[in-house]
Amino acid sequence: ESSDVAEEGFFLGASRDVTPAVEQAVRLQERDAYIRAIFDVMPNPAVVVDVSLRIDRYNPAFLQLLDGVEETHSTSLVNTALSTLLPSDACAQLQRLIAPPPPEHARSQVAQLTLDRPTRPQSHFEVFGTPLELQAREYHLLTFIDVTGHVLAQRSLERSRAVLRDANREMAL
Repeated sequence: ESSDVAEEGFFLGASRDVTPAVEQAVRLQERDAYIRAIFDVMPNPAVVVDVSLRIDRYNPAFLQLLDGVEETHSTSLVNTALSTLLPSDACAQLQRLIAPPPPEHARSQVAQLTLDRPTRPQSHFEVFGTPLELQAREYHLLTFIDVTGHVLAQRSLERSRAVLRDANREMAL
């Protein structure tokens, strides 16, 4: 009887509609491309790091922040530790920034950072750290906002106040 089955060419198969899974994968790819496009044109330096401050991705403005670090087609900063690119005090501040915040604090944290760079005057930044979960791993988006102009204006204002205060004291004598 088994020879009859073999001669007639029966086979058993199973199928499953994978259309929803494929559609979801396409949507995720489109979303990732959209987010990557926005990330790449952001005027502010931005970098995504893991909890040990290793770079996962960065935008072109981040390369400008580093001043002197060149990316070529043969080298990339992905998987590079920020400690090899930034001063140790800056990395310590960033490490504190990405430490888990107390529950009563907002999701995004802010740190003040000052960088001395070889070919530019001292620069001051506010760094916003936002936790992310990518591929079931913890990452942080660090966005650097250059506040050098504000810091210099504040210092100038403080000097002007001191001069006026001294002039008022001398006039009172």
